[in-house]
Amino acid sequence: MKKTAIAFIVCMTSVSAFAQTVQADTAKKEFRNIIAINATSLLRQVLPGMTPLPSSSPNLISYRRIFKSNALRIGLGGNVVSDDQSLTDSTGTTHGNYNAGIRVGYEHYCYLAKKWMWYFGADLTVGHSVNNTTNYNAIATYKSSQTTNSYGISPFLGVTFNINPRLSIATEANLSIAYVQIKFKESSGPDPVYERHSGTNRILGQFSEPEFISVRLKF
Repeated sequence: MKKTAIAFIVCMTSVSAFAQTVQADTAKKEFRNIIAINATSLLRQVLPGMTPLPSSSPNLISYRRIFKSNALRIGLGGNVVSDDQSLTDSTGTTHGNYNAGIRVGYEHYCYLAKKWMWYFGADLTVGHSVNNTTNYNAIATYKSSQTTNSYGISPFLGVTFNINPRLSIATEANLSIAYVQIKFKESSGPDPVYERHSGTNRILGQFSEPEFISVRLKF
């Protein structure tokens, strides 16, 4: 009976120790998701006097799903700007700019140093923007608008600093190559009255240096 009791105690002790080990390992590997907020872009959106986020800039918010040293990622960005400059009750200018973009891609992580990692990858990008301007006076109203749609690919290279297992900051540089469709429209009334349409298609390339800082939270 003593042997049986001793064997039972040893067995339970081993199971307990094994369970603790498994839980510790699991805790280290449980973070498979990342939510990132582009802190620089957010400040540019909300603080007065700062340039708003262009549609070609990095995303305002993004999500990543981690698979070992790789991650699939999706990001959204955009802004709305409206401005009304009235010189008199019947003379002035209104301006509105609206843009949005989505990026879907892949990134691969590489060890750099303690708490530091660098990563690289590429995104597929889609963007849409509308720019409207209206000039008015007592005689006539002149309107112009530009609508832009873009479809491209954007390879990138970045670096992250791990503050703790859950929180990190990152920055990256990217090269955007996109097919861009631009449509123009001009009109006026009531005197003179006219309406003109034009458009152009082109391939554009743009390099964005690592000036944006994003805050990443793992969960």
